[in-house]
Amino acid sequence: MTDISAQQPSQQDTKKTNPYTGYRKFVNPFFGMILLFGLPYAISWYFIYSGDPVSFEKPNNHGELISPVIPLGEFSFGLENGSALTEADIAGSWSLITVTSACEKTCQETLFSIRQNRKAMAVNRKVIKPIVLLENPEALSGLSVDLSKEFPQLAIVTQQNESTQRIKQAFANVTPVIEDSIFMVDPYGNLMMVYPAGSDQKKGVLKDMQRLLKVNKPDI
Repeated sequence: MTDISAQQPSQQDTKKTNPYTGYRKFVNPFFGMILLFGLPYAISWYFIYSGDPVSFEKPNNHGELISPVIPLGEFSFGLENGSALTEADIAGSWSLITVTSACEKTCQETLFSIRQNRKAMAVNRKVIKPIVLLENPEALSGLSVDLSKEFPQLAIVTQQNESTQRIKQAFANVTPVIEDSIFMVDPYGNLMMVYPAGSDQKKGVLKDMQRLLKVNKPDI
């Protein structure tokens, strides 16, 4: 007959084979609670008072963020066709605005970038408003193309008034050279990003617009 007691491990053998017995001797629940709840505060205190720099991931926007944003407020721009463009006309749209006094090579590249980026947004292009502020009525005279045919969606601001001066001053407050820079205005009328002249406007504007319109889906 088989001895049942021989098949069952003794209490001493159980203690030897139980992997948790040793841990209970060294881990006190009180100290475990201190470690669990106190460690986050200790780490926070260290980074606040130690003076050591903490590096975070670089923002993935390509334009230069304006923080805080600058509300453009009410305005009225006199357009080339004799009509007026007000803040109500661009409400709900993402506006891309540039400034020029003589549209030569850099200006033409900027306008081309705005046009191509807008076209690349497919159906979402309907909520992207391109605008150019002219420093003088003859600023586009050097162009070899007819913008009314090649870029009919472009709002051309020719009149100099209080609104244009105030908006250009807001632009000058965020970048030293406003001509041929691209200024992005959000659907609420806030100046929120700038692509300085000479930067990679073509790629930068497109990538940022794709991300912005993916997060803030327009109601088309």
